[in-house]
Amino acid sequence: MKKIILLIFILASALFAQKQDPNKLLDRVKQKFSSVNDYEVNAHIKVDVSFLKAPEMEAKVYFKKPDKMKMDSEGFAMLPKQAFNFSPERLFKGNYNAIYVKEDKIDGSPVHVIKIIPNDENSEIVLSTLWIDASKDLIRKVESTARKGGSFEINFTYNGKMSYPLPSSIQFYFDLPNMGRGMNGSNQPKAKDPQRGSVSITYSNYKVNKGLPDSIFAEKKKK
Repeated sequence: MKKIILLIFILASALFAQKQDPNKLLDRVKQKFSSVNDYEVNAHIKVDVSFLKAPEMEAKVYFKKPDKMKMDSEGFAMLPKQAFNFSPERLFKGNYNAIYVKEDKIDGSPVHVIKIIPNDENSEIVLSTLWIDASKDLIRKVESTARKGGSFEINFTYNGKMSYPLPSSIQFYFDLPNMGRGMNGSNQPKAKDPQRGSVSITYSNYKVNKGLPDSIFAEKKKK
């Protein structure tokens, strides 16, 4: 019932904004990303969480179509999976309703704003809003609300010289759990608004479509 009410509300608010077919726009995004079969890339990661001092780290990220993802890092990595495990295939997996909301701008570039509501009642995400570059068919920003509460936001930056639709950096913001006690057990006042953490990832030295073997993504057996 809640999903139906949400859908009716969004449809009503976007009734006069349906200048574009959202499904055609999303198809163009998926078509562009379809040129990427696999990649490996170096990642410089910085985690900013109020109660945790995490050093900046270097990692290697691997991806293989449709949604295999792996990150290797010798350092400590407390990363929400959405921070690096992201692709249009993953976002558009399953059935969903897409609604065109409006035209907007990011950094002076025109973007289309689209809302996506998954039809799967077991989906981790109940609502996502996408900002899609109008001329390059690239996702510039995503805001999502999780079924279990909380939300996250991803901002994408692209290198204009890159021939594949892969970001040069992302900025990921996510809600932190509300802790009634500090890490040392001391009482802390509850925050009125959700606390947020962030992860900054800068990518370099992409190697795309080199034919990564499935063995890279196999989990190592614990001794």
